[in-house]
Amino acid sequence: MKVTALVYYLPVLYLLPNYVSAENHSELPGHLKPLGSAGHHVKVDEMDGFPSVKTFFNGYVLKKKPMLMKGAAKIHPAFDLWSDDYFLSQPEASSAEIDVQQHKKQNYSLPYKRATFEEFLLRYNNTDEYMVSYIPFHLK
Repeated sequence: MKVTALVYYLPVLYLLPNYVSAENHSELPGHLKPLGSAGHHVKVDEMDGFPSVKTFFNGYVLKKKPMLMKGAAKIHPAFDLWSDDYFLSQPEASSAEIDVQQHKKQNYSLPYKRATFEEFLLRYNNTDEYMVSYIPFHLK
């Protein structure tokens, strides 16, 4: 068994230095720089609110051109409607179960906790918890 393993690993050990080196790559664009600092930067159009459907589709979607819609979420009725009080007023909030994780920095080694949506809403502002489930079905 040891001879068989050696036969397989010897070529790897022989070829490995060709693929791994300690060369200085500091001259390469972006090396050891923040992500996104190198490369082609694109000017992004900014607009207050939403553009018309025609403008958005023809000017941005078809051209695959990015745009920033400033304040657009605040114009949508959900911005004012969707509050904790609104969600708690839904009858299904006390029965819809969700998964909650402790610590806002995700840690996959911690188990998820089950809670009703209502329980979560009543405590998430005062704890280090966040929801890791899909949106409860009654809110879709």
